[in-house]
Amino acid sequence: MAAYMEKLAEHIREHLRGIVSSSGLPDTRETHEEVARAWLEKNDIFDQKCADYGMTSAEHFAADDPRPALVMTYSGSLLALGPRKTGGGGSGSQDPAAAQSGRSDGTGAEPATGDSPDASDQGEGARNEEDAGAAEQGAGSESGAGAGPGSGPERFAAYSSIGLRQDVPTSASQSSSWLDGEVRVDEPAVFRRGPVERTSPVYRIAVPIEQLPAGEAERRLLEATTTIAEQFTEVNKTIVTG
Repeated sequence: MAAYMEKLAEHIREHLRGIVSSSGLPDTRETHEEVARAWLEKNDIFDQKCADYGMTSAEHFAADDPRPALVMTYSGSLLALGPRKTGGGGSGSQDPAAAQSGRSDGTGAEPATGDSPDASDQGEGARNEEDAGAAEQGAGSESGAGAGPGSGPERFAAYSSIGLRQDVPTSASQSSSWLDGEVRVDEPAVFRRGPVERTSPVYRIAVPIEQLPAGEAERRLLEATTTIAEQFTEVNKTIVTG
């Protein structure tokens, strides 16, 4: 068997071992290798699709940055951040989850999986991101309930998980989200209000290379998010089903 784990940085290996230990899957070398293989595949997908959609890597992303961004976490989860909304919310961006599900109520909320009743567009957000190993990586405990409207620059946020735990949603979105500070590589993304309260530490951040009109930025983010999320989901299935 190929030594996929050996291709990863030590802090990513430790994080993925933590995920396996709490996933319910056999805690064996074979499982670790499958999770590592999937992580590497998703990293390649993220890299290629971001390039296809004219995005480049960044080390940080300010809460009031007007641009959209895509984020991949240590666990291989995907977080999409829409362009900053203007005029207290205004028309803003279309929520990718709403577009995928065909919802027309404007919430863009995806139904939670059975053990995650909080993953809705109610301003409370889901519980912490699915990633086991959060404590080892300094993610800390859960933050409090999200703040109400007007607590910061507003944007939509959509989240897709690795799919190995039952206590968080496979996907969730929040059409009116507020980041609780800057998003930085190697630190969790934290929300005052969002689809999750916090993610595991951030591995990659991608932002548009060009300054685009708002409508074009929204269109590209929607397409990139949909494409990457669908491919990540297919990769996730290979971990669960083998």
